[in-house]
Amino acid sequence: MIDNETLASIENLHRLKTEGVITEEEFERSKEKLLFGNKTAPRPAMTWPLSAPTGGLPDEADHIGWITLPLRRFADFQGRATRKEFWMFQLIYVALLVIGVVFIGGTTGSYGEFSPFGNVVLALIVLAIIGLLVPQTAVQVRRLHDQDRSGWLILLNSIPYVGTLVILVLMILKGTEGENRFGPDPYSA
Repeated sequence: MIDNETLASIENLHRLKTEGVITEEEFERSKEKLLFGNKTAPRPAMTWPLSAPTGGLPDEADHIGWITLPLRRFADFQGRATRKEFWMFQLIYVALLVIGVVFIGGTTGSYGEFSPFGNVVLALIVLAIIGLLVPQTAVQVRRLHDQDRSGWLILLNSIPYVGTLVILVLMILKGTEGENRFGPDPYSA
C-alpha cells in the first residue's frame, strides 16, 4: 500500500520530469527507490550526455567522467580539485590543440598561406581555446586550493616562461590531506 507522502513524492518527481529538470532514467530510478527502497540496480559509471556529479568524484575507471569533470564544474572556483581531475582535462585539451595544429600544418601552401580548410581549423582552435579558458582557469584555481594555496597564484601564468613553469610544478604537487581552508579533501568526500 502506498502512503500519501510517497504518492506526493512520485507526483513531484513526475512534475520535475515533465519540466525537463530530471531525465526519464532518473525519474524511474527515484520512483523505484521510493517504492521499493534502495534495492535497485547500481548506477552505471558514466552517464551521457554530461550530467553534474551526484556523489562527488567519478569512479577511478571512468576516464570520460574525469575528463569532463572540469566542464561540468565550468565556472566553479570554489573547493578543491584532484591531480587526476586536472591532468585528465589537460590531456584532452593539449591533444585537441596538437591535432588542430597538425591539420593546419598539413593545409599550408608553399608560401605559408592557409587553405580555406586551414582557416576553418584555425578558427575552431581559437574558439576552443576561448571556450575552454574558463574551465581551464577554474580547475587550476581549485588545484591550487587543494594545496591550501590562494587561487590568485594563477596570475603567475601571465609571467612569460617562468610563471607557466611555476604553475606547472604546482599542478604536479600533491594536495593537503584532510580538510583545509578551501574545503574537505576531495578523496574523502
